[in-house]
Amino acid sequence: MFAGACLMTREAVHSLKKSFEARLAEVKNFWNKWISQGMELRIPETRISNAWKAWLCFSSLNVDQIGDRYEAHDGIGFYEAIFGYSAALYAHALDLWGRHKDAEKVLATLLSFQDRDGLYTQNYGLPDHGALLFALAEHYRLIRDKAWLRRVAPNIVAAGDWILRQREAARRQRPDSFAVTYGLIRFRPYCDYADPAFDYYADAYTCRGLEEAAAALSWLNDPAAKRFQSASAKYRRDILSSMDRALIERDGQKILPLEPDTHRLLKSTNYRAGGYYGLVASMLLETGFLNPEDSRSFWITNFMEKRGGLILGLCEFDGGIDHAYTYGYLLTQLERNEVKRTLLGFYAMIAYGISRDTYSGVECTQIKTGQNALTLPHLYSATQQLRLLRMLLVREADDCLLLGYGIPSSWLRNGQRVSLDNGPTHFGSVSFELRSRLDEGEIEAFINPPKSGPKIKLCIRSPLRQSIAVIAVDGRPWKKFTGEIIDLGRPDKQIVVKVKYQRNKP
Repeated sequence: MFAGACLMTREAVHSLKKSFEARLAEVKNFWNKWISQGMELRIPETRISNAWKAWLCFSSLNVDQIGDRYEAHDGIGFYEAIFGYSAALYAHALDLWGRHKDAEKVLATLLSFQDRDGLYTQNYGLPDHGALLFALAEHYRLIRDKAWLRRVAPNIVAAGDWILRQREAARRQRPDSFAVTYGLIRFRPYCDYADPAFDYYADAYTCRGLEEAAAALSWLNDPAAKRFQSASAKYRRDILSSMDRALIERDGQKILPLEPDTHRLLKSTNYRAGGYYGLVASMLLETGFLNPEDSRSFWITNFMEKRGGLILGLCEFDGGIDHAYTYGYLLTQLERNEVKRTLLGFYAMIAYGISRDTYSGVECTQIKTGQNALTLPHLYSATQQLRLLRMLLVREADDCLLLGYGIPSSWLRNGQRVSLDNGPTHFGSVSFELRSRLDEGEIEAFINPPKSGPKIKLCIRSPLRQSIAVIAVDGRPWKKFTGEIIDLGRPDKQIVVKVKYQRNKP
């Protein structure tokens, strides 16, 4: 009997093993098929190649389907509410990675929570409203589906009209146009501070939302577009004038108080740039309200850099870092072509902002011990990591498409390749591949541009810090380059760019 029992046990174990392996294969097949949708990157750094796939997978686990709603929560078991600002940006991240159907489901869910008067806030604050309008406009830019845009246009109009009413009420309550808060909307600024306040981050997102509403409606020739465009221009002027009046100087440092009438965030840090000041300042930069070269933008970044706002290029918070909130600062530096600053923050994110073996984004990490908060997987972290990685490879600047501006030069060592396939952009889908043959003194780029033929500029940084000797485009000599930046004009078909380098002197 004992031998028989052992035999049965072995058979049972064998059966369970087969069953487990079958289920494991089923799960692997599901995720491999799921991750292959949308944009795909092939990069020579294994950790980051694994990480972007994990960010997409983990973030999807934070989305609950409840009836016909797809609720994007910031966490599982810890942030079970929908935070409107974060959820709207998650939809944008999905769109940037070509997962438009998923983005549309999240956006539809957020719109279902919009109030009858047009306001959308959900467990966060006023930035929810502007972020949703931004995400809606970006969704259209990336898919160009006018039928979808017509369906959501009433929501956009209602949201824009709510802003106009709030602005009118604000001007009536503070008629003095020279007052520091003139034209600003007093509202809950974000989830960690529930009391209404005047806050540039919230107003910047709201103004940008109104600008985005105007743009979206103009594509439909909706009469509200001109009304919103005019109103947003006045709103922008009021915010900029307020910032100029609010500027202070302390110990030789120009400082923009983010809450102009109280200086609450500055007082909470004893007039240093860490803590909540840095987080909120970076989110203000993220809105795109301030041009990266605007002096007001430099007031913020210089203060963060010189007065304790950053550790390893990331926002300081509570003795550690809060990496996801640094996205706006890092994007601003990328737009200034300060790529070293952006990559410092990006790699610090990889070192401190994700779990070591499973690549799950986390909210806060102690810098000395590496101990992270119990916020895994964190939706907002995955969102900002995905957005930043995309921007390193491809981003839009007005009517121009910029390729490769943030690619680490180490990815282009001899024999290595970097490719992006089916990347959605404002101009249509783009694909490109960089192949390094530096032992032969060259790097080759294969670019399949959007059919709309936008201006394209390509940046290729040699890891050997070599200067470009000659360039050929489709075999023809090409003279339009400055430093590492190649102006490719408006190609409307696939092109091959061959870059040859000068030999470094021994």
